[in-house]
Amino acid sequence: MSCDLQYGHKLHQRPWLFVHTTSSLIESINNQPKIGTDKNKVLLIIAWAENDVGDVESEIRDLRSVFEKDYNCNSVSFFPIPGDGSQRRRLNAETSSFVENNSQRSDTLIIVYYIGHCSPNGQGQAEWAAFERGGPTLSWHVTQQLLFSAPVDVLLILDCCNASLITKGLKEDGGRFELIAASAKGVKTPVPGRKSFTRALTRLLKQHAEDGISSESLASKLREDSKITGE
Repeated sequence: MSCDLQYGHKLHQRPWLFVHTTSSLIESINNQPKIGTDKNKVLLIIAWAENDVGDVESEIRDLRSVFEKDYNCNSVSFFPIPGDGSQRRRLNAETSSFVENNSQRSDTLIIVYYIGHCSPNGQGQAEWAAFERGGPTLSWHVTQQLLFSAPVDVLLILDCCNASLITKGLKEDGGRFELIAASAKGVKTPVPGRKSFTRALTRLLKQHAEDGISSESLASKLREDSKITGE
């Protein structure tokens, strides 16, 4: 199956929640795969080893616990991005290996989660950074292409500014690709804490663990969360 990845549409008028999908995902929620069903779920958590984002560790810990204990994730991995100049090569290798090692079963759902900084580079493409000003960076728009090679379903969750800034691509080997982004292009996302995107995500996943929840429904509930929207 070959599907063009189109730029995501804004869900109502909320400034920081986009869903980015392949055309094969434009279907009713009842027909969408749920995160908590019998699929073989694997999760890759990505954050900078050194950063200035705030209490990233506790947000990751709680989100990881929900996926492991409430959603029975078959595998949860954490990759701390180094800042020693090898970050792009190391992240590409980690992502490629993760996709390859978890694409053997057709019923697999690959979930990739990132928390950190993101901004457009000189060409307007997504660049991840360890710090808001200065410090190590990497070209996420390059690494992202590796996810399109997965022959299974992929859910990308980005808790960062400019989160909807991802690159068009082709997913030619089957499976679905979907993005839940904490912010639109040019929009900041709340820092780690009570009103953060990841806190709301963790809470909603836990609430729906028994019956599971589709990514579309999860995105809908997140956009209405007053702790994120401030409404």
